[in-house]
Amino acid sequence: FFFFNDTATTEIYTEQIVGSVRCVQETAIKLVSCMNVNLDAVQAFVEACPRAHEINLKLEGSMNIEISSYLINSKFMNNKHTLQCSEFTFNSSLINVITTSTFLQSIRVLDLSNTDLSDKDLKNLFAPEVVQGGPQPVQLHNVTTFSISGCIGITQRGFKYIFDHHQRFPNIDTFNFSDTDITNYDIKLLSLSPYKVRNLDVSKCCYVRSEALKFFFDKDSVGNLLNLDLSYTQIEDDSLVAIAASTKATNLQVINLSYCYLLNEEALAEFKRKVTYRVVEADPEPKEIEED
Repeated sequence: FFFFNDTATTEIYTEQIVGSVRCVQETAIKLVSCMNVNLDAVQAFVEACPRAHEINLKLEGSMNIEISSYLINSKFMNNKHTLQCSEFTFNSSLINVITTSTFLQSIRVLDLSNTDLSDKDLKNLFAPEVVQGGPQPVQLHNVTTFSISGCIGITQRGFKYIFDHHQRFPNIDTFNFSDTDITNYDIKLLSLSPYKVRNLDVSKCCYVRSEALKFFFDKDSVGNLLNLDLSYTQIEDDSLVAIAASTKATNLQVINLSYCYLLNEEALAEFKRKVTYRVVEADPEPKEIEED
C-alpha cells in the first residue's frame, strides 16, 4: 500500500523508492495532492508495482489529466478492480480515455466523486458517439459500483443519461449520488431503469422528497434493494408511511434516516415498530453539563 498525501514528491525521490524496492504484494497506490510528480516518475513507479489492484488519483496541478490518462490507458490497469479519479478538475479528454480504454475490463468500482463532472461528460461516458475509424467505446460489464457523490454540476439531463443508457454498465447495482442535485424525477427514472439496485445513497440530496419515495417503493425493482441512505434529506412523515406500507421491498436490510429533521418523533417510532429491517438514526447530541 503506497499513499502519498499532500507531498511535494519529485521524480528523484520517486526513482529512489522504485530503485530500492520491487513491490509484489501491495494492494493500492494512492497519489493524493502530489503537486510535483511528473509523468516519467509515475510511469517508473507503477512499473515497479505491477500487482496493485486499486488506483486512487487525486492529483493537483496541470499534470493530473496527463498522468491519469496515461494510467487509465495503459496495460498497468489490467486486472485492477477500483479506479478512483476524484477531487480534481475533469475535462472531456479524460472521459474519452475512460470510455475507450481497453485496459479497464476488470474495473468493478468507478469513483468520480467530488469532481466538476458535467452532463456532457456523463453523456460521453454512458452514451458515447461511435466515430467511424476512431477508438470504439468499451463495454465495462464488471463495474458494479458507480459514484458521483458531490458532483454538483450534474442536472436532470445528466442523470437521464445514466438511467436511459445502461448498456455500457449493465451490472451497476450500487449508486452513490450523495450531495448531488438528484430530483424526484430522477429517482423515478432509476426505479424504471433496467438496473438492479442493491445499494442506493441519496444522502444530503435536498430535492429528494416523499413523491419519489412513494413511487420508488411501489415498483417491483425495489425488491432488489438492500441498503438505502436517506440521511440529511428533507423527507417527511408521509415518506415513512409509504415505505412501511410497501410489500415489495422484501430484501431491504438497512435504511439510514439520520438527521432527517423534518420527521416527527412519533412517526419515526411508529415506523420502527412496523418494519423488520434495521433503521439507522443519529446518536443524540450530548447535553452540556452546567457548571455550578
